Amino acid sequence: PAYMSPHQAEGSVHIDVRSDVYALGVVLFQLLTGTTPLPKEQLAQASDAELLGLIRSGEAPRPSQRLRADPSALAQAAKACATEPERLLR
Repeated sequence: PAYMSPHQAEGSVHIDVRSDVYALGVVLFQLLTGTTPLPKEQLAQASDAELLGLIRSGEAPRPSQRLRADPSALAQAAKACATEPERLLR
């Protein structure tokens, strides 16, 4: 579910390349921040209906916003990317 596109969550029978592009965006977000746009903990605690609602309407923060909000995650992500935290934010 963490990689499911809103298009898939709507239950559309016509899933196309947009869902793949969305999932790749989630992977890129995870590589930059160490977490998915919708935190896995939040998804794990949600009921099925809440889960689909989160995916359909959830506005993901920018990776830099997510990292600014959590300095320890920023330090960890910068270390994993072999760069300085300030550079990663840019």
